[in-house]
Amino acid sequence: MLILHTFDASIWALVLNRTGLVTDLRSSLYLTANRYTTLGYGNVPLGLGWRELSPIMAICGLFTFGWTTSVMFNVVGYHNDLLDELKDEYARKMKMRSGLRTEIGAILRRQSKSEKAEKIAEREQEVGKTFFQRLRMRREERRKRYLLRNQASHEAVEAFRKERQAEKDIYHPPDKTPKV
Repeated sequence: MLILHTFDASIWALVLNRTGLVTDLRSSLYLTANRYTTLGYGNVPLGLGWRELSPIMAICGLFTFGWTTSVMFNVVGYHNDLLDELKDEYARKMKMRSGLRTEIGAILRRQSKSEKAEKIAEREQEVGKTFFQRLRMRREERRKRYLLRNQASHEAVEAFRKERQAEKDIYHPPDKTPKV
């Protein structure tokens, strides 16, 4: 913004110098800076026919400073909006992560309860069976436990993968900066 103001004032100074209203470029810059910023020292006089140019320069400076202020205000507001959006996104992802952990715990509790119930039912069935039938039942029981553990392991790996993805999204969000 400073470069914009300096450029605008420099154009005014060059116009004043090239038209011959102010003979010295340094004095022209000084006059322009005073008028542009509305300081109004009046050390460098313009000719009688050109006095109306000073208020025009002051109005140009006021408009440019007003425009600069509004742009800076919008930039700060946009920055704050982005921060709020990032905070909301972070809170949503943390809630999702908490939900995943709760879901994993529920799955593990359900599997544990079902395994206990199956063991009790199998023990009751064993009464009155021959030795070989009991061996066959135990082998089947071990196979079922293996399959349940395998399934639980796959579900845990999938839940862990989802949790890692959620962490990745939280700490490395996708770039959502607007194109200017």
